[in-house]
Amino acid sequence: MRKALAFFTLIAFISTTNAQNTVTLYLYDSYGDGWTGGVINVAGTDYTIDTGTEASFVLDLADGSYDWYYTAGSWAYENSWSAYDDAVNLLFSGNGDDGDQGGVFTVPFTEMVTIHDIQFVEDPETNDASPLEGNVVIVQGVVTGVGYNGYYLQDASGPWNGIWVYEPDTLYLPDLGDLVMIEGTVEEYYGETEILDVTDYEWLSYGWVDPVWVDSTAGLADESFEGVFVVVEGEAMTDTTTYGEWTIDDGSGPAMIDDQLYSGFGPNLGWWYAVAGPVDYSYGDNKVQPVNEDYIFGIPPCEANDVLISCDLGSWQGEVSWDLLDDMGDTVAMGGAPYYEDACLDDGAYTLYMHD
Repeated sequence: MRKALAFFTLIAFISTTNAQNTVTLYLYDSYGDGWTGGVINVAGTDYTIDTGTEASFVLDLADGSYDWYYTAGSWAYENSWSAYDDAVNLLFSGNGDDGDQGGVFTVPFTEMVTIHDIQFVEDPETNDASPLEGNVVIVQGVVTGVGYNGYYLQDASGPWNGIWVYEPDTLYLPDLGDLVMIEGTVEEYYGETEILDVTDYEWLSYGWVDPVWVDSTAGLADESFEGVFVVVEGEAMTDTTTYGEWTIDDGSGPAMIDDQLYSGFGPNLGWWYAVAGPVDYSYGDNKVQPVNEDYIFGIPPCEANDVLISCDLGSWQGEVSWDLLDDMGDTVAMGGAPYYEDACLDDGAYTLYMHD
């Protein structure tokens, strides 16, 4: 069973230096009736289009990093926006199709690479070394895990978007959920791509990334998950070794869980576990590194009736809801459509209430 993980929300951080930068914010509405309740907040000020197809605003900002956040109104898919500096460098952009959203931008403009630029390779079976190996790079991302000698950094949800930052001197050691910008060197260490020799570090704000749900335990071995915040689930097959490692398997092949960030956990063999954390590569294996006990969710084996509850097909599924009650009147399952979930039900009579 998958369990949602809560992450920090974005908060404002405004630089207090004196240098000024001119930023032009452009707002667009494809229909021409304004943003109808939509608003974008940039550096603490709200902007919108009251009526018409477009509007622009000039902002004078001191050197530093700033938040932007879009709150959708009606017909949000008609909305889009972009912001540029004086040299026409794009600072941020977006569209209302994605709903409420936000981010951070920095002025003056800093040429950065994405973690995807560092990690992605066309054919990892032939050569999995970073195309930027040996280069000094500037990257920005959210900290998804912190160890005694470094941390995991990720700038977007999805494969290829995470990396280990080696920081043995703990000079620049952030907290979980920090949004930071760093400058360092890309290197390969026994098959793992990492950033080391960090020479510049700036805390920007707080942030979050959504974990990637790996479709099978065997699938965790894919090169694209190195450094990435993931969730993988399967049955506990081995107990914790002296090296802090244990395995889960959904029938496709084992996935390894390790104790780089959190130690002392002992699985119950035969239980089903969903484990979240960034992925480390060492000694030939990708290993999920849970941050703490909240990143490990276990379900005991069903000793009653293991059944699949499904609700699907038909039109207007958003209008569908239902509740399943046992013979004591207690709700044992509820949902909408589409819905597919395993349940462990005791012997007895159940009542299904369906609503439209």
